[in-house]
Amino acid sequence: MRPSNEILDENDDIKNILHEAAYTTLFPKHYLGRSILGTTTSLKQIKQKDVQDFYELYYKNQTPVIGIFTNKYLNLTEILSSKKPKKNSPKNCKVTLSPEKIQKIKIVKHRGARSAIGLYYRTVPITNSIKDIISLNILKNCLGNCWSSILVNELRTKKSLTYWVDATTFFSKDAGIFEITVQCETQQIENIFTVIKNNIKILLSGNLDNDVFKAAKEMHLTAVADEFSSLTYLLEEIIFRKTIGIPELDPNEYLKTAKKITKNDILEVASKFLLEENQLVVKVIETK
Repeated sequence: MRPSNEILDENDDIKNILHEAAYTTLFPKHYLGRSILGTTTSLKQIKQKDVQDFYELYYKNQTPVIGIFTNKYLNLTEILSSKKPKKNSPKNCKVTLSPEKIQKIKIVKHRGARSAIGLYYRTVPITNSIKDIISLNILKNCLGNCWSSILVNELRTKKSLTYWVDATTFFSKDAGIFEITVQCETQQIENIFTVIKNNIKILLSGNLDNDVFKAAKEMHLTAVADEFSSLTYLLEEIIFRKTIGIPELDPNEYLKTAKKITKNDILEVASKFLLEENQLVVKVIETK
């Protein structure tokens, strides 16, 4: 019953509620909009034959990927199967992104102890520029995730409206998302929303504190240096990138590019991706 328990746990996790609401709204016909765990109802409907068919389709005689790590770069080697993929195999699945017009606000009522708000920016079409991807990763640290970030300082240190602010990014071959999430009390949601909007406007006007940028960049460089020192992480990256069809990872090139990122690069990528027309606001309201 572990999967059922996981679903119940996820349903009680307010951050997961935020993400589910955002991803299903932004990507209704795309794999990013589908729950990994499913629902308790869908789980009960799964039969043994469904599991066997899934294994036959996605695992048996399919193309495994071997990751090879050297001190210079990562290389991918495929062991190709002689068996042709079926019509509905992953290689032939057609994915459709949601319409260009994005729903502006989604409100979800939740029986729980907390409320939350999230701002989600759909970064589609996704850029293949490693510079943009690195800049977005540094931008998220400028806005959240550390004590020196803009929103943690404004919402936590100055106004005590919340305990923490998370900012994350995710990219696949044909879709991506930049998100800012805050857990809070219900009565603080609108105040928090106003603070976030105002600070993003300041950022888009070309203003970014030098100390905030330097701390965010250093945080990212330290994090990726630690990750790249782990062989397990590198092998997982190989498989992940090969599976979703994004370019291979060269750790040395990534670090070399990351060290050259400037404040202007961060401001430029913010002006490209933090656009109101690509923004969805999700509010999770606690109910008694």
